[in-house]
Amino acid sequence: MGQTENRNGAYHAGGRYGEQTGRSVPEDCAEQPDSGDIGKAFSGLSAEEGLHRAVEPRDMVLNSKVRDSSSKIIFDNHMLCSQFLRDYVDLPYLKNVKPEDIEDVSDQYVTLFAEERNSDRVKRVRIRAEGTPFFLVSLIEHKTQPDYNVCMQIFRYMVHIWDTYEKEAESVRRGMAKRSDFLYPPILPIIYYEGAREWKVPLDFRSRVREGENFGRYIPDFEYYLVPLRDYSNEALMAKKDEISLVMLVNKLQTVEDIENFRRLPGGEIESILRHSPQQMVDTIAEMLQAFLLKINVPVSETEQLTDRVRKKKMGELFADMEKIDIQAERQKMAFARKQLDEERKQMEERWEEVEKQQKQVEEQRKQAEEQRKQAEEQRKQAEEQQKQVEEQRKQAEEQQKQVEEQQKQVEEQRKQAEEQRKQAEEQRKQAEEQQKQVEEQRKQAEEQQKQVEEQQKQVEEQQKQVEEQRKQVEEQQKQIEETKRQAELTEENSIKSIIGLCRELGTSKEAAARKLMEKKGLNQETALEKTTLYW
Repeated sequence: MGQTENRNGAYHAGGRYGEQTGRSVPEDCAEQPDSGDIGKAFSGLSAEEGLHRAVEPRDMVLNSKVRDSSSKIIFDNHMLCSQFLRDYVDLPYLKNVKPEDIEDVSDQYVTLFAEERNSDRVKRVRIRAEGTPFFLVSLIEHKTQPDYNVCMQIFRYMVHIWDTYEKEAESVRRGMAKRSDFLYPPILPIIYYEGAREWKVPLDFRSRVREGENFGRYIPDFEYYLVPLRDYSNEALMAKKDEISLVMLVNKLQTVEDIENFRRLPGGEIESILRHSPQQMVDTIAEMLQAFLLKINVPVSETEQLTDRVRKKKMGELFADMEKIDIQAERQKMAFARKQLDEERKQMEERWEEVEKQQKQVEEQRKQAEEQRKQAEEQRKQAEEQQKQVEEQRKQAEEQQKQVEEQQKQVEEQRKQAEEQRKQAEEQRKQAEEQQKQVEEQRKQAEEQQKQVEEQQKQVEEQQKQVEEQRKQVEEQQKQIEETKRQAELTEENSIKSIIGLCRELGTSKEAAARKLMEKKGLNQETALEKTTLYW
């Protein structure tokens, strides 16, 4: 606690982030631009001054969609936030927290985990303890149902806050984080739980690590502070006697039976709390009540009458004139509505499974087409090699034919010479006849060679026919491959249409559908947006 005021910044994160269950589609998948350069806020400042001020951290994503939740109403209002920390967090440092001790720095510090958390309020809480004042990081998360991964979510958030704090220090003075006197701000993680089911999730981070007890000294470990609204009775909330108690009473209104319990509260005590409350605080409570009444289908006119009573600070007689509600009938309606929601969720899961099955089929067809293409390419190469061999044989046959023709010419010349010699000298007839026999033998050899050449030519022609037949087969296979690819592309396009249609039926945005295509189909962002626009 010996940290100085100027070396320890803090954050108070309020709001809620969405829980994804089953195969539900996230409410907000939009990507947002970076928040700016961290160094701009410290231009010309000393290290002491710089760390005392809020800055714009690098590479963070600003949330653009703010949920209408009770937690945001609490943490957006500094008076309610200070009352919440004083009344429901058992930490001595927070017992004297005042609204002016809370500074809203949401524009500078927002969570990096936008899709997972959607927490979008960050505040600095000044702790006025004995000795040197300091800032405490109060990290508050809102939950409506048990979440067994909440420790990991909070851990990522805490590391992100400390990392941002370190970058802030380094932007002011390089090497500051490596100094022995540099300390990170303390963080108190708080879970504000409004769900009806009992919160049985372990409070410590170590329980989420396998063999966590045995490796306890070597892994991060912390506990979060749980504020379960369901464990506070109406009487316990009323005992606080401040505006936050009324806000949480309204938060507890989940069913028509809760309204009956609210009727039994002492009206005078409720109105005494509102008597000196600022009108802005009263309007905030009225807005929360209006949202609940419209949710349970109370007529608009009656809703306006009830909220008008709150604005006039007559909350004690809030439901006094409200028509008696058939609780059993309302329970039956709620059960029927839950059954319908379960059936719709089951149908959605079945459709998702069908889409995934189609995707697997498309991938299998693509692989088959690729294999066929490789086989066809191999056959084409073999056919080209055979064609080269046939061409070489044809050239050899032509060369042999030329040689035979040359030999025939030589034989003809010899025959003429022999005939001339026979006429010139009879005595040389025998020699000439012998030569003629030799010539006749050569002629036979030449004819034999010519037959061989003709046989080779026939073989060459037969091989050319075979090559032509193989070429036709290759072209036919290529046509089949093209048809298979076209079918695969058509199936892929239909799968994309199915995903976009499903996203549209679920009421998501085009950007969310585009990201789903990027995740499932591996498309780039531009192509995914074009497909979404085309088939939306």
